[in-house]
Amino acid sequence: MKNPRTWNVLIVAGMAIALTYMVASSNDCRGSVVFAEPSQPPGSTPPSQKAETKELAAYYFHTTARCYTCKLIENYTADAIRLHFAEDLSSGRIQWRAINVQEPANRYYIQKYQLYTKSVVLVRLKNGQEVKHKVLNDTWNLVRNRQSFEEYIVREVRAIMGGS
Repeated sequence: MKNPRTWNVLIVAGMAIALTYMVASSNDCRGSVVFAEPSQPPGSTPPSQKAETKELAAYYFHTTARCYTCKLIENYTADAIRLHFAEDLSSGRIQWRAINVQEPANRYYIQKYQLYTKSVVLVRLKNGQEVKHKVLNDTWNLVRNRQSFEEYIVREVRAIMGGS
């Protein structure tokens, strides 16, 4: 390949492939999620909460298609809860679940928590009934710094549980 034009084409093509890979792998998919309509009417109690005696339910709501960042958010949240609230998890005071909202039985959560993307939601329960919830929107901003992310999760769990 002595032709300089051939080399230029190969270099540009290689750069285009590398750039495409970088963009695809860094895509946090915040704006790419379109949730379907809920399958249960608003105000009805989902099956998972009917017999709950937990004081806090920590959920990560996701779709079937998940990017690297989406998986990081789930893993960082689970790790923070398991590390800082291990006793509460083992006693049942805290419940942790990842839920696919594209499954028909889980679509109810989309409207209930006004979800527009993959989200961590903390739900305070009293006698099995929701008394308060918070969608942790800053997870997307903090996911690139694991320590800050973990501190945020811990702080928000403690706040919604009343400082405990």
